[in-house]
Amino acid sequence: MMRIVRTSGSSDVLQLPSIHHFLPHLLPSSDSLKPAFRIAKNEERSSVTMVFGVPTVRRDVESYLVATLHNLIDNLSVDERQEAIIVVFIAETDLDYVTKTANELESQFGEHMDSGLLEVISPPASYYPNMSTITQTLGDPIDRVRWRSKQNLDFGYLMMYCQPKATYYVQLEDDILTKPSYLTKMKNFAVKASLEKKSWLILDF
Repeated sequence: MMRIVRTSGSSDVLQLPSIHHFLPHLLPSSDSLKPAFRIAKNEERSSVTMVFGVPTVRRDVESYLVATLHNLIDNLSVDERQEAIIVVFIAETDLDYVTKTANELESQFGEHMDSGLLEVISPPASYYPNMSTITQTLGDPIDRVRWRSKQNLDFGYLMMYCQPKATYYVQLEDDILTKPSYLTKMKNFAVKASLEKKSWLILDF
């Protein structure tokens, strides 16, 4: 038996499942999908070629986020910067930590935040379910189950936020290195795959 989550609309038209079918804990709060923290200074910047999602979490050891962002931006040409948006997703609900991290990024990358190349967001606490009641699966220790479940939720939130911003979405980690003109090379590879009439959903680089 499955609980029915009712949505408004014509009863004679089949409806696709909404996010609330898969994440019913979001129903009680209308702000569950609204970022708890957001810096996006150029709202007119949209419909670019490529949006890069960079999730990051609090680390007990050294963070490479700043170095990664410098590398990402430095290896974009002036023209490529007009085709891109980089979204840093701070996957933490401690707003003091989120604000501190965002302030550090703004001190380093203020110019790129002002232009709209770089955005910073974090989710509300209500976006996450009660992890203490999560079901243990795949024979993994419960801590790993909670870790990968949260990571899936983090990636989902970031993708939903980025989806309307660009033609292509690129999922990155916060400790990577790139090569000059990487955006153009990735774009050309994707266009080539499409011109060859290859049906693709995900491309790996």
